[in-house]
Amino acid sequence: MDLKRIYVKYGGVIRPILYCKNRLFGVKVKSSGRKNQISGIEKSRIRGTKIVMCGDNNIVEIGDMVTLHDVTISVEGSNNKVIIGDRCYLSGCSFCIEDDGNDIILGEHCYIYQNTEISAIENTKVLIGNDCLFSANCMIRTGDSHGIYSKISGKRVNVSQSIEFKEHVWMGNGCKVLKGTEIESGCVIGAGSVVTNHTETDKNCILIGVPARIAKRDIEWKHER
Repeated sequence: MDLKRIYVKYGGVIRPILYCKNRLFGVKVKSSGRKNQISGIEKSRIRGTKIVMCGDNNIVEIGDMVTLHDVTISVEGSNNKVIIGDRCYLSGCSFCIEDDGNDIILGEHCYIYQNTEISAIENTKVLIGNDCLFSANCMIRTGDSHGIYSKISGKRVNVSQSIEFKEHVWMGNGCKVLKGTEIESGCVIGAGSVVTNHTETDKNCILIGVPARIAKRDIEWKHER
């Protein structure tokens, strides 16, 4: 069954039904501030999901044929964006934004599972390419939430930095990806690994360890066994 073709053909009937079902039973929305926008509720399957926005000019955009089960999206600040690409499947995960001018952007056909948290603070971005797979209990954070300063110069030494995943990255159970990290396409991050901005990465490699290192190159992973 080609769900995309069915949706395109019968969208005029499906959209209002999905919108009513999702707003009544699938999603709780709490918005305080001005000009906050939520779009795409009428195009997705949503259950047990909560969206909270506190601030002005924030955007939550949900793509076509997205599945959201028990997802929390929390935005505190102004001029922030959470964009979820078409055909993503998200279950039991959370998105957290604090401060102003942050973005969390998922490409198409991404999978994110239970207790995985994606956080962006202090005017940073988390960019996730198409066809990524994030297992349960993972953490992705662009900052440390609290400041660390040099006692000599008084300067802050742990400034928040953006994170980028290229296309088709698989992150194993319990991984952590920290500020300033860029992960190349086709990579696999082994369970329990910690990837930092000092980790050497290359396309199509396996990263393992604390801190993570390249264990194998020239690999290819697939969704099926």
